[in-house]
Amino acid sequence: MTARFVDSSTKMSFANFLSVLSVYRIHRPDTIWFHCYHLPDVDDLYWGELWKSVPLTFIYHKQQVSKHELENGLKPARDSAVVETLLQHGGIFVDWNILVVRSLNPLRNYSTCFSKVGLLH
Repeated sequence: MTARFVDSSTKMSFANFLSVLSVYRIHRPDTIWFHCYHLPDVDDLYWGELWKSVPLTFIYHKQQVSKHELENGLKPARDSAVVETLLQHGGIFVDWNILVVRSLNPLRNYSTCFSKVGLLH
C-alpha cells in the first residue's frame, strides 16, 4: 500500500506533520510518496522528524503554469494531476488537512472513492 501527498512545501506545519504521521501510524504503507514542486527543507524540524520515522519518497515535478491555469487558478490543474497519478500508480491520496483516525481500508473495495470534507457537528 502507498499513500500519496501532493504539492509539499519546503517547510512543514505541525498540522501537516500530524496528517502524514496519522496516515503512517494507521495504515503502515510501504512508503509515503510526495509529488511536489519544491523539495523539503532538510533542516526543518517536522520534515526532520518524518525522515527519522516514516519511509518517504519524493517525486519532483517541474511546475508548469499554462495560460488557462493562470486565468482559472492552479487548483483544477493540481486536482487533475492527483487523479492522473492515482490512475497510473494507485494508492490513497490524502490532503494536508486530513487527520486519519481509523483505517480507510473499507474504501479500498471500490475502484474510486471521493470524499466531501466539511464541518462535523
